[in-house]
Amino acid sequence: MLALLATLVCAPFALPTQDPGGLPGPLEPGRVAAWTIEQGGQRLGECRSHYEGEVALGLARAHLFHDQVALEMGGTQQSFTVDLWTDAQGHPLRFDFRAQLGDVTSGVEGVFVGGKAECVARQGSGEKKLSADAPADSFLLANNFVSQLELLLAARPPADAHAVTLFSANALRSFPYTLKTVSSDAAESVYEDSLGERLHWSADGQLTLVEVPAQKITMRRGEPMLAPFTIALPAQARADDLEREDVTIFEGPVCLAGAITKKKGATGRLPAVFFLSGSGGQDREGYSSGLDLGTHEILDRLTREGFLVLRVDDRGVGGSTGPLVDMTFEDLVADGRSAVHFLLERPDVDPKRVVLIGHSEGAISAPILAASEPIAAVVLMAGPGRPLEALLREQLRMVRERAGATPDELDAFAKELEVFLADVAAKKPLKSEGLAPELAAFVPAHAWLASHLGRDPLPILAKVHCPLLIAQGGRDVQVSAERDAPKLLAALDAAKHPDHELKLFPKLDHLFKVASDPPSELDYFKTRAVDAEFLDALVAWLHARVMK
Repeated sequence: MLALLATLVCAPFALPTQDPGGLPGPLEPGRVAAWTIEQGGQRLGECRSHYEGEVALGLARAHLFHDQVALEMGGTQQSFTVDLWTDAQGHPLRFDFRAQLGDVTSGVEGVFVGGKAECVARQGSGEKKLSADAPADSFLLANNFVSQLELLLAARPPADAHAVTLFSANALRSFPYTLKTVSSDAAESVYEDSLGERLHWSADGQLTLVEVPAQKITMRRGEPMLAPFTIALPAQARADDLEREDVTIFEGPVCLAGAITKKKGATGRLPAVFFLSGSGGQDREGYSSGLDLGTHEILDRLTREGFLVLRVDDRGVGGSTGPLVDMTFEDLVADGRSAVHFLLERPDVDPKRVVLIGHSEGAISAPILAASEPIAAVVLMAGPGRPLEALLREQLRMVRERAGATPDELDAFAKELEVFLADVAAKKPLKSEGLAPELAAFVPAHAWLASHLGRDPLPILAKVHCPLLIAQGGRDVQVSAERDAPKLLAALDAAKHPDHELKLFPKLDHLFKVASDPPSELDYFKTRAVDAEFLDALVAWLHARVMK
């Protein structure tokens, strides 16, 4: 996916230590500020910030900011908004963060009370209430915005260096943020922060320039050109021509929420399908951070073809619960096993005709389950044929290359990546500070990453004896049609597996949707349907093996 693009969208002001009923200085209610965003000299878009002034927030008073970003990257429009209510010291009281990537939208709302942030995340068809620690003196930071950093500089200008706590509106957690002075004179002060940014702060209290060297991005203050806009929250993707039964699967501390779908009027014991999703939290319809991965299209089609389909929210997403801290790949496999057992025990499921479809990381889980459970057939969609670290090296290098990194910069990053992976494998304490942003994003999921390192997906295939289909997109930029799918096929050939097949779809990407030529991760942000040819091939293969 795209690397973090930090953008500045807040007007400058000086904050007093006590609320005087209105913000003093150059910021007046109604004032608008703007920044132009460029990468490598090419204009990407603009940030806009509007300070509304002092407003009522329940029985209290607050200062309200409407911040917006509009970008166009690779032909895809990306829009973000944050409505932020603060106290007089710049600490958040409430926020409403929304994102629109192509035609896909998502949002998070949060209220800060008693050292906690009580949040509601709306993602695709799912809605989840969450509570996270948020110290009273923290500041808000939403991805794709650095507006809150200007607020921080106004409230806590560093004499040389300091550390504060930021609360992420995206990850819904607190984390430390450090800032140090690089240079200072009568005109401006220049700071470097732990996110890899360089901030230029003028003597009159304005953040005039933000540089992100790793991505060759600059955000320069200028005249506002962006018109105000709003983002509507996503509509639910639910087919109304299917019978739907909401279900709950309990297994120890984990509760998986989901739904069973059947063709209307279907009776008796039916062939069943369970879908194992890829990495990253996804809801039962296949939405992840607002992106429509298309899972609901696949599962709705299979339901209409006569399959009983179990779709679940991943743990920690939608209605599903379960510990996320220190979660490992083995935990996810255990969740999948609970779902399989749930299907096998249902009176409307034929236990001899249960199918697993694993996508991406789920294509690593599916063979593990099929080797020990009575599974009738397995489909691997974009399944890795190599350990995760091999894929990470390729993916992260590609992102840096596309951002214009030089060969020396790529080599330096490759060395940093190897040190990071070695520290993860050795279970050393990890800190986000000083890490490249792409690596810092893995720190909260270090246990999951460590559980994948060195895991070869090929040996388990020799233990799978049911029919197995490998489906691969030729324009997949995450799992390679040249370096992964052939390894899976060769492993099955070597094991003399009785019924296996590789189906290559040359124009499709990781989501089995038609991709650009050349392919781009920006395709994910475009509204596209799962390819009809792939769906037809999947249905035909399954019919031939479980509908006899």
